[in-house]
Amino acid sequence: MFQLSTEICLRSLAILVARREEGRVQSGDIGAMLGLSAAYITKSLQPLARMGWLKSQKGRGGGWALAVDPSHVSLAQLMEVLEPDDGWSRCVIGHRTCSDETPCPFHDAWKKTKADFRRRMEKLTLENLENYVPPSAPGFIDVPKPHVPQ
Repeated sequence: MFQLSTEICLRSLAILVARREEGRVQSGDIGAMLGLSAAYITKSLQPLARMGWLKSQKGRGGGWALAVDPSHVSLAQLMEVLEPDDGWSRCVIGHRTCSDETPCPFHDAWKKTKADFRRRMEKLTLENLENYVPPSAPGFIDVPKPHVPQ
């Protein structure tokens, strides 16, 4: 449903929220829990560091830490940062002209679904992610393999 980078970021944030009392968490530790490389985790979390929501420190003793109170950032705010193109505004079946004036067959149902989802996301905060820490299992996320031409 979301971009892969958003999914990884959400799962990484769940770990950071759950381990916030420990201080910084290294990309490698997060990656080990998610079955991904440290570089991939770093790339996924950088937008939140640029926003000032995460602190990062390189080197020994470095890692990621929350820079905000997780109870004060809604998941709706997070989605606005992570999904800036608002894929939710696109037609569910890809019609370029889909709108209230020229709706596709799914328009009204999708519009209600989006509004309901948005309301729910506004009520949830980063703190709620703590309840969804992924199991520590390599390969937990299905990352598409790059296509190699033959």
